[in-house]
Amino acid sequence: MAALRLSSPTDGAAPAGLSSFDAATAQLVEHDDSVLVPALEVLRQLIRNVVQNPKNEKYRTVKVANKALEKKLWPLAGTRELLVSLGFVGMLVDDESVLMCLDVNLEAFSAALEFIESRMPAPSSPQPPPSSTTPPPASDAPRSSSSRAGAAEPVGISAEEVARRQVAMRAVEADRREQRKRAVQEFGSDHKGKQRAKSPTGKMSGGGGAGGG
Repeated sequence: MAALRLSSPTDGAAPAGLSSFDAATAQLVEHDDSVLVPALEVLRQLIRNVVQNPKNEKYRTVKVANKALEKKLWPLAGTRELLVSLGFVGMLVDDESVLMCLDVNLEAFSAALEFIESRMPAPSSPQPPPSSTTPPPASDAPRSSSSRAGAAEPVGISAEEVARRQVAMRAVEADRREQRKRAVQEFGSDHKGKQRAKSPTGKMSGGGGAGGG
């Protein structure tokens, strides 16, 4: 594979007081997020590929004529400059213009990744899916008399047991009414007896005078 290094306008010196990396990032942050974020996503992928495969020439070579790069990367000032600051140089490989990194400096690549991550928007928290739980349908079965009266039926007791308990309760109530009735009758009889005991038992005779006529 024949390779020919080309001179590039980005190979020039950085502005006074700035490294080439700082100069490139200073240009990048001037762009609006609507175009900067897509460019940073591409740069992050390119740089991450090199960090994970530093000896693989495939990942250290960037084709300048790549359509995605022509759309998202090259129109923004600072993108090509950032790659050059990491060691990429313009070359012709088989008559194709590329940027190739000949010497990978992992420390510089890591710093570039940190810068890119700091400029990326924070991922939004995923929203929980809507609950699919639906309330059970209301029962159409007729309620028992105790339920209609507001008494809650014990859980786990059969209808036969409920009916048996209701019959027993009615029997108890009937027995109580009978006891109260007898008590009232006994009280009435006793009261009448006491009244008779208090009344006079006989009348005085009216025929016994003091003397005969």
